[in-house]
Amino acid sequence: MQFTVASLIALAAGASALPHVARQDGAKVGVATPFTVQASGVDVQFPFFYANHGGFALNDLDSSATCVNAARSSSAATFTLDDQGNMYLYATQPPVQHTWVDRSGMGQGIFGWSSAGLAGPRNGERTAWQIDDNNVLTFNGAGFIACPNSVDASWKVWVSAGNSQPGGSSGCVPITATAIAAAEPNDCSYSDN
Repeated sequence: MQFTVASLIALAAGASALPHVARQDGAKVGVATPFTVQASGVDVQFPFFYANHGGFALNDLDSSATCVNAARSSSAATFTLDDQGNMYLYATQPPVQHTWVDRSGMGQGIFGWSSAGLAGPRNGERTAWQIDDNNVLTFNGAGFIACPNSVDASWKVWVSAGNSQPGGSSGCVPITATAIAAAEPNDCSYSDN
């Protein structure tokens, strides 16, 4: 494989734009452990989940986060899981932002969050998140799908609900979502705008 000077410069520039994600590789992610989620699959190699516009995306560096550590507000989303199978965006103080999935025919696996006191969509489900012994995250046993051409050229993340191209998308691919223990979790609140 040959690289041109221009391609090496572009590669170096892209690497310097990667988010700050302090992680503990190989550490088992369990209940109450703050974690980030890294995706892998065809055409999608190791980007992290970002929370933005009320949903989740890959490669979306504009996360609309207000964080305790403001210098890292563009970092990947950090989550926690409770012993009832609920998954939250990590926060040490209110508002708590609770994730949900709508696997109905209307929702087609849309994956989002709502703040404390807000119910989420009518068909939203919340309590079936699991992390297996290999740190793979699933919702009631279902994996994830990423679809290109979302906001700011990011990939929108969906939970697999039987439709390989949800929401009228095209070019979607299945992805594996791996939970990675966060060594330095950032306490953030996210905007759905």
